Amino acid sequence: MHETLPRTATAPGDAIAYIIPQQQPDQTALLTLLGVLQDRGVEIRRALAPFASGRVRYSAGAYIVLGSQPRADAAAAVLGSLQLAGDTVAPALPALLGVGVAAVRDSFPIPVTPPVVPRPAQYKTPEGLGDSARRVVGLYVPAGVGRPVVWTRGTLDRYGVHYVPIAAAALLAGAALRERYDVVLLPDGGAGAFATLSGSGLRAFLDAGGTIVAVGSGAQWAVRALRLPGRFDDISPAAGSADSALVRAGIDRGNPIADGMVAHAVGWVAGGPATVFAPDTASVHVVARYDGSDVMAGAPDVARQYDGRAAITDVPQGHGRVVLFGFDPAYRGVSLSTLPLLWGALRLRGQ
Repeated sequence: MHETLPRTATAPGDAIAYIIPQQQPDQTALLTLLGVLQDRGVEIRRALAPFASGRVRYSAGAYIVLGSQPRADAAAAVLGSLQLAGDTVAPALPALLGVGVAAVRDSFPIPVTPPVVPRPAQYKTPEGLGDSARRVVGLYVPAGVGRPVVWTRGTLDRYGVHYVPIAAAALLAGAALRERYDVVLLPDGGAGAFATLSGSGLRAFLDAGGTIVAVGSGAQWAVRALRLPGRFDDISPAAGSADSALVRAGIDRGNPIADGMVAHAVGWVAGGPATVFAPDTASVHVVARYDGSDVMAGAPDVARQYDGRAAITDVPQGHGRVVLFGFDPAYRGVSLSTLPLLWGALRLRGQ
């Protein structure tokens, strides 16, 4: 028994259906997206035969989400909109997951199955970062934990990364800190998370050959407190426009941090004073640069100001190194497409 996909949209601009090809770069990301849809009561079907949409051909078995179903609103919110109300799911979720989705607005029939239940996603521990590994990650957990820290911890837990939460006082241990941890992760905790933090202990940690991975506000703090070579520039949104954008970044795939990545990543960036790091490239390795010409959502003027600037940098310091992320690779706990960059940074060893 099978059904046929409707021939026409119910209103101009409506999607008849969304196509999610089963051939995706990351099957875990695909199953995660299908799980989000299923959790929201969205019916998921599969194509019974190969078909074409526009100039693209799809194989039998492609996942089909019909636009005419009881939870069409939830389907459109997850798959058809880049800006969502509330905080239950990330904006531009397919892009953050790295899953290709196509909206069908033409009139054509597709034989599809009744609703199916996809298998749950399985999250594989990154090589060299599990409980059996000797490499130990110290995760800075500031007082008054914000959402980015929660996202980061949830991501590390989901993937089975071996880490130890550490408070501000422990970061003062310096060389003794290196005896316990190979790498210290400073998440994007907001400016308040680093307001009273001293950099002296982490400078000694670097001198002893440790690695620091710093994200967002953690990276901004690290540049100043650890006296890294470079400066910060302002990003000024146009009056009345949005202050953030989802921007593509080109990756240097020859860098060990980018092991397992495709040629690009996507990340949310925001405007504001002293926002983007402009490194002294004579002593800094740029792992990724923003491509402001490819704006996937948000404010184009913000994206243009990021164009060509460093998104991820690897800064040798003492006998160690500091990896700076301008965007959060674990954004909202669903940015699976950029997690290989985080894993690569956490595996990186000192000089």
